[in-house]
Amino acid sequence: MKKGFTLVELLLYMVILSTMLGVLTSFVVMTYKVRVKSQVVAEVEQQGSQTMDIITQAVRNSTAINLPVSQASGSTLTINGSTTTFDMNANKIRMNDGTTYDIVSNKVVANGLLFTNVTETGGPGSVRIQFTLTYNNISGTNEYDYAKTFYATASRR
Repeated sequence: MKKGFTLVELLLYMVILSTMLGVLTSFVVMTYKVRVKSQVVAEVEQQGSQTMDIITQAVRNSTAINLPVSQASGSTLTINGSTTTFDMNANKIRMNDGTTYDIVSNKVVANGLLFTNVTETGGPGSVRIQFTLTYNNISGTNEYDYAKTFYATASRR
């Protein structure tokens, strides 16, 4: 009797090997998608927190809130007698304190920037800040879809 594999055994081994490779490939692809999604979420969260920290710190250290006026809302915040301004241009939140620069990176797109002056009569001055950051999804794949709206209120000291 000759030693070797029959055609049925060979086909069975091929099916088992193909199934194992399919499962392994699916696992690798899923792991990659989860890693990418985690990086996207972390980037939006980091950019939003950093932007909010810059704006709230500027308000806390300001001498006056000029725009928007008390109990009004607007897309521009002007503090310190018009020497510092926050606004949005080309889907970027920017700051002007003598020099204009973006305070968010090109990895995110900003929209819905809204400042509401919630200063009460006789109060030091308070501003509610709201904006939404969306990851700049140039590939159009689901892993890169993520948006978050950030809210905070800052009061002058």
